Amino acid sequence: MSDTSSPEFETLMDAVHRWGATAPERTAIVLLEDGDHESARMTYGDLHRAVMRTGERLADSIGSGNRVILCFPTSVEFVVTFLGCLYAGIVAVPVSVPGDRRQASRLQRVVADCDAAAFLTDAATAKHLDLPSGKRFLGLPWSVVDGSSGLSAGLGSRRPQVTARDIAFLQYTSGSTGSPKGVVVTHENLADNISAMVRELGIHAHSSGASWLPIFHDMGLIGGVLMPLYAGISTVLMPPVAFLRDPMRWLRAITTYRSTVTAAPNFGYEICHRRAATADLDLSGIDLSSLETAVNSAEPIRAPTMERFIRLFGPVGFRRSSFYPAYGLAEATLYVSGRNLSLDTGLSIDKAQFEQGHVVAEADGGQLIVSCGKPGKGQKLAIVDPETETECPAGRVGEIWISGRNVTPGYWNSHAGAVTDATVALAGHPGDAFRRTGDLGFLHGGEVFVAGRLKDVIVIGGRNHYPQDIEATLERLPELRAQGVAAFPVAGDDTEGVGIAAEVVGGRVRGDLTAIARSVTQAVWDDHGVSVAEVALLRPGGLPKTTSGKLQRRQTRDLLATGSLGEVYRWPDRLNADDGGPAIMDPDQLASLLVSGSVDDAERVLVDVIRAHIAAIVGLSSPDLVLTDSSPQSVGLDSIKALELRASLSTVMGFPVPLDLLRSCDSPAELGSVLLRRALVRLATSTQQPGSAAVNTPDDTERQGEL
Repeated sequence: MSDTSSPEFETLMDAVHRWGATAPERTAIVLLEDGDHESARMTYGDLHRAVMRTGERLADSIGSGNRVILCFPTSVEFVVTFLGCLYAGIVAVPVSVPGDRRQASRLQRVVADCDAAAFLTDAATAKHLDLPSGKRFLGLPWSVVDGSSGLSAGLGSRRPQVTARDIAFLQYTSGSTGSPKGVVVTHENLADNISAMVRELGIHAHSSGASWLPIFHDMGLIGGVLMPLYAGISTVLMPPVAFLRDPMRWLRAITTYRSTVTAAPNFGYEICHRRAATADLDLSGIDLSSLETAVNSAEPIRAPTMERFIRLFGPVGFRRSSFYPAYGLAEATLYVSGRNLSLDTGLSIDKAQFEQGHVVAEADGGQLIVSCGKPGKGQKLAIVDPETETECPAGRVGEIWISGRNVTPGYWNSHAGAVTDATVALAGHPGDAFRRTGDLGFLHGGEVFVAGRLKDVIVIGGRNHYPQDIEATLERLPELRAQGVAAFPVAGDDTEGVGIAAEVVGGRVRGDLTAIARSVTQAVWDDHGVSVAEVALLRPGGLPKTTSGKLQRRQTRDLLATGSLGEVYRWPDRLNADDGGPAIMDPDQLASLLVSGSVDDAERVLVDVIRAHIAAIVGLSSPDLVLTDSSPQSVGLDSIKALELRASLSTVMGFPVPLDLLRSCDSPAELGSVLLRRALVRLATSTQQPGSAAVNTPDDTERQGEL
């Protein structure tokens, strides 16, 4: 691991001042708003001036110590405003731009929890949210920030006094629909953790970054934006939606800008592999030889994903040693441990012993757990029995506890207007304040291995979903018993999904259980935006509980996995690998059917085709399990499978089906209607061949407006 020559700073703002003064012409940020083309570029000199002017205005209008909501897309404006808040001693609260009802509701809860003083955004987001001119939004005064303002203006001489122990920002945990928890990150936490990342990741003067991660999330904000600015290197940013529309944009950006460091959750690498492998893409334009570090973190790390990525992209320069599996969490600011991948991905252990909390190596046929490397310098880590709160002996699984200058002091207490101390003492470590992580793991050879989660948090796509929130949603369904629902993580094909076990109200046990299961999947998708992988419906009293009536989610999951839960119905009816899947219509057959009957007939045919493709991709035994008027996501069509659906439908339709269209249509019926219009337009404008059929309609004017 090469060390860095970058200096260490007491605060991030000290770094911004340093690079603005000593390297003003060096590029700090390149923005690819559409994922392909530069839409903005800012030097360290420009960044320094814009931050100072923005910070001075914020200090005058808002005042230090207040919390301010920052609601921006990935943009230069966000970076300038965030750093301007740090400069002014204002507590930044980054949030996502709400795109639907769930996100808007979460934003309201964050605003209330942090007792924000103002709402800052950019012009495009203000228009998107239809912010009322001259009026408050969510009870707050709001203002638009121009990231380029002040670039040519002179700087004031005043610099607010900000100490290392002051609060820099609040990092609200992602994904939950319950009460938000704002992790309090101080300037000391931030500088110490970034300094450790620079050192451990081997960042040097010629390094450069590339990131598509959300800027309101800890890994995207700190790893993708703030760490490069602390080190004085360049970073290329693109919005997450640009990546999701075409994952290869990430790799093309790395190729074009010769990026040396990047990061993503496991699903980011998986989705790139599937996109390239499924579409049989030409990779001749991709060159990943510049990459020195590709961090894999923020959700369970899958060894098969990394191995597939290495095999596919190795011929275009990706090195095995570039992969950097890491462990971190917002309560540690971000980074705890990590390492560059070697020939050994991790440790193969005896699965039966592991389930009993013992770590016993097994060379052949064992369960492989990926190593997340050794804790960074100054980071203390202990494996603790969560019940006795004493350190576990070697070879035992326990809760991961952490201590260090990077470990945050606690959560924002909205009622007291202060920090709620979340640190605890650990016997044998006098003077050290530890934080409980809620993660289970063990140490082997000094390296950290993450085994699971103590508190049953479900991580999907790098976002946390709390089971009690999902359970509360489902307990509102009249078919299910109150206090009779358990939500838990279940393993899928290199991903993690949501499993549901629910007790059916007595009188409905003999009813339409398929319809009840569909209601479950739809409710979870509507309220939480995640797909349900498994549903087990039980008789009243069928859920495992403690003697005091508490849910035993892990036992429920284990019983479901072994077929011992005693469910009366299980959804979905999965495809048997030997069955070959639902029949998929070939393009010529589809084209013939679309022009052989009425438009209504053609639409019914196309909707059935779409349902068959969805069923095949998510592994359902029959297209009948995909409802015509329900969201495909509710039956398991996640981001990765949506890419497969796009490729599959594009082939059968004979023209590209945009990913945005799949994401915007709420049902197969809606998608079928749109695709039919596009197909008929193509048929109507194509050169007529002798004997070709015309579209028959009940009368000459039917649906002319739609065409």
